Amino acid sequence: MKLDALVQMLQTCSLHEIEMLLQMTLSREGFGDIEIMHRRKSKQKSRYGGYDLVCRKGTGFGLETVIIKVVRDTVRIRHLSELVGEVDRSKADLGIIVSPFGLCDSAGEELPKYSRARIKVVDGQRLARLLAKYSLGIRPSGEVDYAYFTGLKAASLRIISFLTSIRNDSL
Repeated sequence: MKLDALVQMLQTCSLHEIEMLLQMTLSREGFGDIEIMHRRKSKQKSRYGGYDLVCRKGTGFGLETVIIKVVRDTVRIRHLSELVGEVDRSKADLGIIVSPFGLCDSAGEELPKYSRARIKVVDGQRLARLLAKYSLGIRPSGEVDYAYFTGLKAASLRIISFLTSIRNDSL
């Protein structure tokens, strides 16, 4: 399997396409009630602050809340700090930052210093491994399924167009 080709494909995906892939992946990982928080384009603001998805996972001890921040750039200290603040404010159990790119060196050095909030980083390689685990965007031969990503882009554009038309009609 060629994960580097999948990582490169992920780096061309829009914010909404990555969010849709995360929804599918997280549901297969056992998370339920996954919600995109009204930000589907990079220039939009998230309705509830600095995170893009929220999901809840039932555990033997109750409900675990996870907030997810999607970054279409290298993860920097600023992104980590924003996520830590949101985990604290929303009283979430875990914060995950997802980027199809990597983690810059300074953020990698700072990550262990965030001890109050549980923070995980999913970079392009790790995201590609998760997608491959559930055969999302991968052909049975292990190659990138470019038709899948073309369909994902088309679905994303239809959803965004639909939501825009609804907002314009309600004004």
